[in-house]
Parts: sequence; structure tokens; C-alpha cells
Amino acid sequence: LYNLENKLYLSKFLKNKPYYPETYIYNKHNKNLPYYDDIWFIKKCSFSTFGGYDVNVVNKVNKINEYLEDNNSYIIQKSINDLYLYNNKKGDIRMYYLVTLYKNKLNFYLYKDGFIKLAKDIYNPNNLSNDTQITNTSQIKKSDSPRCIIFDKTFKNYDLFIQKIKYILTDFSDEIKKSFPDYYKSYYALEYQLCGPDIIFDNNFNPYLIELNSNFPAYIMNNTPDVINMKKNIANIISNQLFKPAINRETINLEKHGFIKL
Repeated sequence: LYNLENKLYLSKFLKNKPYYPETYIYNKHNKNLPYYDDIWFIKKCSFSTFGGYDVNVVNKVNKINEYLEDNNSYIIQKSINDLYLYNNKKGDIRMYYLVTLYKNKLNFYLYKDGFIKLAKDIYNPNNLSNDTQITNTSQIKKSDSPRCIIFDKTFKNYDLFIQKIKYILTDFSDEIKKSFPDYYKSYYALEYQLCGPDIIFDNNFNPYLIELNSNFPAYIMNNTPDVINMKKNIANIISNQLFKPAINRETINLEKHGFIKL
């Protein structure tokens, strides 16, 4: 389960999936780079890199090398063209994906709600600034207004989007099952991982899984009250409907509490 937080592992795992953007891995063992101009996101891979930090945006392949160091690893990921915009801004949907291993059984869940993280400025594909291209809200200062929209039944395309999200995360879960070692047993111990997949849509309603965050994906920051309440609710469900039944060796049923079983 712990490999889900590794950007390099995840990129190799998803390499041939139609819902994963075109991506290159650059490190001392692999120096392949894109060969054509487009908008490329250069993401440094390290334990200290999170929240949109150490991400650079270029639109010429000959500029990529300016941000690479031989002693570091990078993910170089192509932008999604013809984006679906939210209030004329770029945005991605943060969902909550839960993997559990209990009584030797692997289960996968998706929480029914999420929230949309918006870039700071109006989207313009010719503007490569982080304020236009980066949707991560970790860098919002306390003095800034929140840049997020709750993604729930009140969102106009919720039913369509949630079906698409369920599809790609179900496929992703099936791949985990295939690669999970048969010899690994949990017996009555509970192992779990809560992840925050970030999903971006294009204007044809095609979803793309751009990242899968596992470093405090439900951390409460400068969000709107409805997003804060959603995160608190997820924490309460995991505490009361996952941990407590597992401690008592009881059946776990998260589907009664807002999680969708994949």
C-alpha cells in the first residue's frame, strides 16, 4: 500500500492508462525527455516536495533541461488540452480514495464528495505562471481567500463526473489487486491508506488522474466551511466506522457512511 505515495512508482504503474497524461521520468538511470513542444509540468520527486512546490511549467522542450539536476528525479507531465474550466479558472477535483486490507481481504472505497481546487488567476493557455497553471491550494496564505468549490450533489455535472471518476479508480484498483503479492496476509490486523487523487477533466468530459497524494490528503487548511466539514466528516467516519470495528474484529461497512465501494 505504501508505494502509492511514490510518484515514480505511480507513474510507472499508470504508464499505459488512457486516463494518465503523457509522462516521462527523468533521473540518473533514465534520461528520456519529451520530443515536441507543448505545455509540460516538471515535478521534482522528493519526500520534501508536496503541495505544488518545486513544480515548473514550460512550453518548449528545450527549456526543460533548465530545471533538471542529475542528482534528482523528476516527473515531466504533459498538460491536458482544452480544459474544462470552473469560473474560467483551471481546476482539479480532489477526491478521497481509501484502500484497506482487513481479514486478508483488499477493499477499495471512494468517498462520495470532494472539492475542486482552483488556480489563482483566470486561465490562459499562453500564460505559464504558477498562478494560472497550478491548482494546488497548499500555497494559499492565511490572508488569502479560499480557492475551492465543494464537489457534491449540488455541482451541476456531479452525476456525470462521479461516474467517470468511479470508472478510472475502479480500473486503478483492479491493477493494484493484480500486483498485490499473494503471500501477504493481514489476518485480523487492519492496514489502510487514505489517498487524495487529483482528477482533471477536459471539455469532452474525459477524466485524467494527474496525481495521487497520500501525505495528509485531508489536512484542513484555508478552505471554505463546507470543505472543512467534509474533511472532518471523513475523519470521524474513519475513526468510528473503520478503526473501532477493526479493533473489535467486527465487520466493516463504510458504504452506509458515504463511501462507495469500488
